[in-house]
Amino acid sequence: MEDNEKKIEQLRQAIDRLSERKADLKQQRDAAKEAGDLEEVERLTREIQNTEQSAQSNADAIDKVRQKMLP
Repeated sequence: MEDNEKKIEQLRQAIDRLSERKADLKQQRDAAKEAGDLEEVERLTREIQNTEQSAQSNADAIDKVRQKMLP
């Protein structure tokens, strides 16, 4: 049980880091938009999407761990 709780906490921390990363990427993308750098905007948009997918994968993993913890 304790191992599962550790896994959940690690995954939550990873999600928090990904959220921070996403916010940074959005700021960079906004700056690229203002500068008119369309290639950079596209690259950053893809990176934001990848970050969102990673966060969702971690959330799904938390759900799986919780399911294992149920009696």
